[in-house]
Amino acid sequence: MTPRAVLGFHAAQPLGVRTRKRYPATAATRVLEATYPPRVRAWIEQHGGLTSKVIILRGRELISLYAPYA
Repeated sequence: MTPRAVLGFHAAQPLGVRTRKRYPATAATRVLEATYPPRVRAWIEQHGGLTSKVIILRGRELISLYAPYA
């Protein structure tokens, strides 16, 4: 982690094959979210959860989620 890191999170949104429109993929979003560390998942929930809107976690805030190693 560095102070300059920028992470963006959003729900899974596959494109329809024929319509080329995005549609929600709730099951895929849950699988994706389960791969994140618990503190990052908690941060995501505090910021409204995974939706079609991107939420940004910047380096300094990410670093603050974790105690520095001794």
